This record gives sequence, structure tokens and C-alpha cells, in this order.
Amino acid sequence: MIELKGDKMRSRFQRQKRKKMHITLNALICVVLVLIFIVAGKIMWGDSNQASTDNRHNLTKSESEQRNQQNNDTTISKDKETELKNQDKKLRENKKTKEQQEAKRIQKDSEEQATKKQKAEKDREEQKAKEAKEEREKHNSQDEEKVTGPGSSKPIGTSQTGPHTSSYVKDSVDWNEKVKAIQMATGLGVNMNIWRIENGGGPQKSVGKVSPDGEDSWMYVVNLEWVDQKGWKVTSVSKQNR
Repeated sequence: MIELKGDKMRSRFQRQKRKKMHITLNALICVVLVLIFIVAGKIMWGDSNQASTDNRHNLTKSESEQRNQQNNDTTISKDKETELKNQDKKLRENKKTKEQQEAKRIQKDSEEQATKKQKAEKDREEQKAKEAKEEREKHNSQDEEKVTGPGSSKPIGTSQTGPHTSSYVKDSVDWNEKVKAIQMATGLGVNMNIWRIENGGGPQKSVGKVSPDGEDSWMYVVNLEWVDQKGWKVTSVSKQNR
């Protein structure tokens, strides 16, 4: 009986011991599960925060890249605009330079044409002057060339009587007879310009200097000598420059 009672007590002690062990194990399991949930929650929350942070970081990075791209686009646009303005300015400057060069060329051509025209006009005037000079030289090749004509070798006759006195009063009888002798010797007739009639070196000698009407560069020099009762006689006729 005593032995049976002892066995029962040991069996109950063992059951209590196993029960305590079960309780302890269950508590440990609960603690482990709580720790697992806590760790899992932290991991999940951390991943969520990290994802949010990454998302925010990625978003911030994307916005920054967009702003940088916009800034780059703006810079490129401004650079392109500046380049176009510089090209336009250069084109205007080149056009202005070409216009100035063309204006200078036209002015130079005009000046050259004017110079050529002036030279041609000068050459014509010089040629005319040369021809006129040659013509005068042709007429005056011999300043003392004798000229013969009607009445040059004999007196022309006179209406004067008595002793002769040479007169240099214009339109006097003696003056008019001198003019007549000069006209006959030169062949000029009334178309004659009388420069002067003066004493020829003696009381009965005279000299007349005349030119064709309108001629100023040369003249005839006519020497006259009085012959009593016969009038004035032409002794020589020559051409001289005035």
C-alpha cells in the first residue's frame, strides 16, 4: 500500500513537471513568435521606408534631371539664337561691305570715264591748236616774204597836185590813197583791218600794218613810197606775227 502510494506521488510530480515544461516551451514559442513578428515588421517597415526614400530620391533625381535638361535646352536655345543673330549680323555686314565696294567701283569707273573724257577733250583742243599753229606757220613761214599783186610795182595814181605832204589824218585824201595802195597790194579790198599807218622812215615814205578782217595773230606790213604826180607806190609787202 505504501509502495502504491509512492508511485502515485511520483507520477503526479512528473505530470506537473511536464506541464511546467509545456508552459515554459509555449512561453518561449510565444516569445520567439513575437520576436519574429517584431523583426519581420521592422524589416517590412524598413523596406517600405527605404522604398519610399528610394522613390523620393528617384523622383528628386528625375526632377533634377528634368530641370538640368530644361536648363540645357534653354542654354542650347540661347546659344542657337545667339549664333543665328551673329550669322545675321555677319550677313548684313558682308552685304554692307559689298555695297560699299560696289559704290567705290562705280565711283572709280565714273572718275576714270570723266578723266578719259577730259583727256580726249584736251587732246582735241591741243590738236585744234596744233592745226591752227601749223596753219599760221604755213602763212608766216617767211616773215619777210615779198608779196606781189596788182599795182605793187607802180604808183596807183593820185588826185593831189602841187608839193606833196604826207598825211596821217584818217579819211584825208592822202590817207585814203595810202589805204587804196595797201588794198591793191594785199588783195584784201574793203575786208581789211587797219592796225596803223605810220611814217616809214622819211617824209615821203609810209608803212601800213593790216590784217584780214577777223585775223588777230598775224598781219601784212606794207611799205609805201610817194612818187610825185603819180601817187603812192608799194615797195614791199611782208607777213609778220602780231
